[in-house]
Amino acid sequence: MQDDLLDTYAHKTVERHRRGVDLRFLTSQSLFSSNTVDPGTNLLLRAIGKHLEQPVEHCLDVGCGYGAIGLSLSASNLTRNVEMVDRDALAVDFARRNATANGIDSAEAHTSLGLSDALRGRYDLIVSNLPGKVGIEILGHLLASSAGRLMTGGQFWGVAVSPLWRDIEKMLAELLVETFHVEHAPRHTVFGIKCDSPRHLELPEDLLADVYARGEVGFVVSGRTYAVGTSRGVSEFDGLSYSTQLVLEQLYGMRNRRLPCAVVFNVGQGYVPLALKAAAAAGTLQLVDRDLLALRTTERNLRSNRLSEPAPGLHNQVGWLPGGAANYGLIVGTLRGDEPRQAVEIGVISVIDRLEPGGVGIIAGGSTPITRLQKLVQSSKEVQVTDRSRNRGASVISFQKQR
Repeated sequence: MQDDLLDTYAHKTVERHRRGVDLRFLTSQSLFSSNTVDPGTNLLLRAIGKHLEQPVEHCLDVGCGYGAIGLSLSASNLTRNVEMVDRDALAVDFARRNATANGIDSAEAHTSLGLSDALRGRYDLIVSNLPGKVGIEILGHLLASSAGRLMTGGQFWGVAVSPLWRDIEKMLAELLVETFHVEHAPRHTVFGIKCDSPRHLELPEDLLADVYARGEVGFVVSGRTYAVGTSRGVSEFDGLSYSTQLVLEQLYGMRNRRLPCAVVFNVGQGYVPLALKAAAAAGTLQLVDRDLLALRTTERNLRSNRLSEPAPGLHNQVGWLPGGAANYGLIVGTLRGDEPRQAVEIGVISVIDRLEPGGVGIIAGGSTPITRLQKLVQSSKEVQVTDRSRNRGASVISFQKQR
């Protein structure tokens, strides 16, 4: 099922040929540079190939996407081991698939917020195609944490869109690192820094509060206001979407229903899980999201509002439901804008299958995909549609499994 689900996200296969090394990367439109290997990536790899005197033992690729940088370095024998990290589980799955497809067994991939979940203490080489829209605070933390994780003689190589270079140059000056290479192209700048001795840098301990924090909003449930700390790059940082509002209206109608275990997928900032714990007195929550930042933001908001007992299950993955065969009394979530139609269909079928007798499914999104979803639900003899509501282009559907 997981392979079938990933296949729905596949867009095309792109190729990279360099000095006798031929690689093919399966891409997804939900990931960066899906139509071709990014020119900045090619510029970065050429620069590293020219300046790296010998293969390194341990390399870390931060924000790996579908794996173009890390796998190219491995295939070119510039590193013996490469660890690829990204906060998006879809990127990690595609990087793993591309490693297998290219016969590269010295590469591993897993989710991480920046370098916070990297497996090793220090690295000989850290590389990154720096994201252009994450904000200066996050970019600065990525550079500082990379400098602090280099071995003696280790190098960090980065590429960024040219308008960011002035800010990056100031950050590097503040870090007191040696910038030994800068190369400007029309749209990108590649740079290399090195560390002659291991350094300890004072970095923020709470990434969600000190680096990713966007602000705090009040969220009213049953007459009580809860403080929701929002994170940059996660949807609904300034308030509830119409889809979430529709979901909450459905949940408030279930206040008297006993919910020992429920699933929330695509959790965002955590409004739906908060409402479930505060208004519906739900028991154990299973939280599912591709985005590791969304999961940790939601977990933090539950904890800060004293709604985290029993501890929720966190599932950083593609797909709506945790692995295993457990059934649930409630499965609720909103559609992501980049979910392929076939992925949504697989999700709906899995929800119907995993609801316990009498269990309720609630799914919201744009009116067009929800209309398609409703037709699929109505074709099933196992569930019955109980409600369909609309609000300014958004819709929600509720359905219940036959007892």
